[in-house]
Amino acid sequence: MGLDYAGRNASLSAHYLYTLIQKRKAAVSSFFMSNGGNVLVGVATSLLLSALALGVFSMKQMDGPEGRLHMFFRAVRHGNEEQALKAASGDKRAIALLANEVLRLLQSGARYDVIEVKRENNEAIALVEFRLGRFIERSVWFLRRSEGEWKVDANRTALASYGYPRRYLPL
Repeated sequence: MGLDYAGRNASLSAHYLYTLIQKRKAAVSSFFMSNGGNVLVGVATSLLLSALALGVFSMKQMDGPEGRLHMFFRAVRHGNEEQALKAASGDKRAIALLANEVLRLLQSGARYDVIEVKRENNEAIALVEFRLGRFIERSVWFLRRSEGEWKVDANRTALASYGYPRRYLPL
């Protein structure tokens, strides 16, 4: 009888554990089913808001001085003179000098990075780094906001970064 009692006890314990596990599974499953909509809506809302914030941030960044530099460099790379002139202001010879230097670097396979941009009111200074293998060329680019639009200040940039003769520039 002792063996029978122990066997029956063991089988009751196994049955109890099985029932407990099934109840827990059902409870967890029903929790996620009943709150699943809320959880999914919360996750979807978070993702949507994150994407929106990143989109607004990147749009604002592209409207600023860094965006104008990218616009100028892309225009030069693709040979779009009209777009390059739209992104820059100043003497056309200074703009041409900057465009030729950038084109020379990009055609040789160099990549550029805008390392840092410092703004003060309607003026900005950007440090741009061109890299080709172990070769690094850094240049300082000046930008100015006029009528709400940022533009590369070709005269100051050409003078500061490439030694464009001052006597040729109407400063």
